[in-house]
Amino acid sequence: TKGVYRFELPAGVSGEIRILSNTAVARETALINRTDTRIIGVGLAAMTLAINGQRYDINLNDASLTGFNDVQEIDGVAMRWTTGAAVIPACLIPSLSSAAVLELDVLRTHMYWQAIEGRQLALRVA
Repeated sequence: TKGVYRFELPAGVSGEIRILSNTAVARETALINRTDTRIIGVGLAAMTLAINGQRYDINLNDASLTGFNDVQEIDGVAMRWTTGAAVIPACLIPSLSSAAVLELDVLRTHMYWQAIEGRQLALRVA
């Protein structure tokens, strides 16, 4: 669902931060015939770390980010779909000597197939 999601990070966190989500192949869940074979998780419009009252924006175009599809524009807003296992590398994260909050501005989510009761499948909107 669209909105800003906040995740509290404890003091002393070091290393990369992983953003994990459900995924779908866009073509396999579309109601119209599409050729889009990207694996997509959540569409992020912004990522920010809030530490001791200061905000550190993480540039969606940063080349060191992994697990993301290319930037695309949705309704005039730059957005990047994750591939379900996105990584913010340690080099983009300021020292976390105190607790911090990771804010993810989710612009889009997608439908995905979900197994229910044995082998049946259901389409779920995330």
